[in-house]
Amino acid sequence: MASVMPSVPAKRIARRSSSDTKARIIEAAQIAFSTRGYAQSVLTEIAESADVTAPLIIRYFGSKESLFEEAFSQCIDALPVFDADLADFGKVSIGMMVGGHEPTRRASGMIAHSIGDPRSREITMRLIKERVLGPLAQSMGGGDGAARADLLVMLGIGYTTMRMITPVPDPTAGESAVLADWMINAVQSIIDWPTAS
Repeated sequence: MASVMPSVPAKRIARRSSSDTKARIIEAAQIAFSTRGYAQSVLTEIAESADVTAPLIIRYFGSKESLFEEAFSQCIDALPVFDADLADFGKVSIGMMVGGHEPTRRASGMIAHSIGDPRSREITMRLIKERVLGPLAQSMGGGDGAARADLLVMLGIGYTTMRMITPVPDPTAGESAVLADWMINAVQSIIDWPTAS
């Protein structure tokens, strides 16, 4: 009589939730868009990094432009500076920039790379106006809130873009620490500036 091998249950393939899959796609997209830019980022490469297919990205997000918009929106959503008390705004915002806060780094890269591409530049500028400049201006109030919000964003983008071009090993030491202290004071002085009537 031949021996019968016990049947081995088929290995179950773990199904991923759509929210986990979307999160992986967004992370892969943020990395691609912030390091290579919109035009140089290819959906098939983003899909490969996220361990999905390019058609699945289109199914979830509709287009590369929509994926860019969602990726940049989520970077903005992850900036803790918008939850900070205005009295600590300078310290919190510069702390994100010098402390290696990943959403700040990715947002800065996406902004810098969007300058040369009309589609991503339009999305970036629209989201900055709606989601950053508008709320900042409103929180500061006064007739000059919009101008002060512009100054804050200019300083932040300038600082983080420069650090992308000329990174330093320790942004909290030496001349970099002096610059970070200056930035904290400059940002806070814009926040604390007496409002125009």
